[in-house]
Amino acid sequence: MTHIERAAGYIRVSTSGQATEDKLSLENQENKIRHYCRDEFRLVEPIYEDRISGAKDDRPGLQKLLAAARRKEFQHVVVNDLTRFGRSAKDLLTNTEELEQLGIHFHSVKDKIDCSTKHGKLFFTLLSAIAEFELETIRVRMAEVKLAKWKAGKVLLGSAPYGYEFNEDRSAYIENDEESKIYKRMVEQYLKLEYNLDDIVISLQKDHILSRSGGYWFASTISDIFKNPIYTGYAVQNVTKKNKAGKVLGQKPEQDHVSVTAPHLITKTDWDELQAKIKKAKENKVGRPMRGADKFWLRDYITCGICGRKVVPQVMKKGELRYYACYWHSASTKKLASHPDMKKCSLPYIRAEWIEDFVSTWFNSQFEPHSFASAQEDKQFEKRIATLQERIRNLENDLAGKERALGIHVKMMENPKCDPEGMIELRNNLLAQKRDLKEQIQKENKELANQLQLREDAEKFDEFRKTKFEVLQEMYQKLIELPNDKKRRLITASLRENIRITPPEGETNPKGDTFMALTGWIKCFFRYNPLIVQEVFSSIALGQNGRLSVNRSFRRLPLRQRQAKGR
Repeated sequence: MTHIERAAGYIRVSTSGQATEDKLSLENQENKIRHYCRDEFRLVEPIYEDRISGAKDDRPGLQKLLAAARRKEFQHVVVNDLTRFGRSAKDLLTNTEELEQLGIHFHSVKDKIDCSTKHGKLFFTLLSAIAEFELETIRVRMAEVKLAKWKAGKVLLGSAPYGYEFNEDRSAYIENDEESKIYKRMVEQYLKLEYNLDDIVISLQKDHILSRSGGYWFASTISDIFKNPIYTGYAVQNVTKKNKAGKVLGQKPEQDHVSVTAPHLITKTDWDELQAKIKKAKENKVGRPMRGADKFWLRDYITCGICGRKVVPQVMKKGELRYYACYWHSASTKKLASHPDMKKCSLPYIRAEWIEDFVSTWFNSQFEPHSFASAQEDKQFEKRIATLQERIRNLENDLAGKERALGIHVKMMENPKCDPEGMIELRNNLLAQKRDLKEQIQKENKELANQLQLREDAEKFDEFRKTKFEVLQEMYQKLIELPNDKKRRLITASLRENIRITPPEGETNPKGDTFMALTGWIKCFFRYNPLIVQEVFSSIALGQNGRLSVNRSFRRLPLRQRQAKGR
């Protein structure tokens, strides 16, 4: 009796659409395989099948077939079409080589391939390469179609940014009311209330606000959201190449970039401030942190009035003594030698406790009912605003003059006797001057808007002082009782600009043994921040003994414990 060898069949479709096509359907493939094996082999039941792309090697049906092959359950593998077994030449050759090593022969009905012969192996290798080429062509074509639809705004690739959803009928991003409110809340906390990213995470957990995926928030997630320019109303996407792990490999060509618009959730001014603050926070974390740096709660908020450089923390006697010093006063001789344009700054080392106590007292005084120190300073706003307005008018007149000069230049170019090279150089100079003037006007307008806002804030605060006498009395008392380390966020959020330290004329060191010795040395600039004022006085922000009830004990615990505590 003749021994009939056993054969395993394998069928596959990539999509549900293929499953119903006559030529590619699973039923059609199965019938072809059964007809091929009818006279030569005994077909193993059931036939192995997959409903997945042939570009993937982790297909469950294929893996089951290979596992059965290793157990020597059959001597042949039969497919209807080579492309059903795989699209990649590498994977096809790898899998068939493994079958060959197991003594199992590969057959393709449509391509008339029998790998038990030399000619069959050669033909198989050629067709494998063609199949891979065909797959790559399909991939490129599909990518081009997707990119064209994406550029036209007809489809959304990926998910909509937090705060938005994609409206398919309008083919546009629309605002998600609930998420956009949370986005604006996070921005307000970061910019106006001096929360850091961990503080924002804690506040979200405390209010049981979950992320879009339904899980807890992370500082890195909020950081990514803050860096996305789409919230200004416009962004360019599809700019970088990334691998599967998300690592950036390089830039994509400009023709592949996709411009996207959306309802803006943040102004350009606030966006620029947000990016500057994120950059500053990143720079402050670079390098090895100084011992005891966390005790200097005014770090990053003090500037030297002599050289304009940042005043930095310094510790002595193993951290027992704390000082603030100008960067160029504390710089080493080697550092100074590497910067010949700089010299050692004359601002001396100043006790950190003195500066912090002075600033705390100054901050308290802003809320003292009978104090009008800030109101007197705010009288200078009118002068600053008038100066800026005059400067902008002069710049606009200069710009109009340059535009007239460019118009005259065009007429002069029509004269055949003019020197072409000289006229081109003149035109380039005029265009450069015009660009510079536009940049200056933009800068001055930004400063004018800032001063107008500060004046408005000052007027509101003066009104608040006049009408809320009893409130100020209570607030002032609570602020006095509030420990300095709890005041940091309140104070830094109420600074109009960095604190400046400048020795009075004729003085080289503070004279005295208390923080009052710094009178005349320190200049602070108060900004009325309604959110901070509300938080200072509200029963939520100030609990018993005037201590902040925003739970700072979170910061001393690992993030997971903080999240658990927040729940």
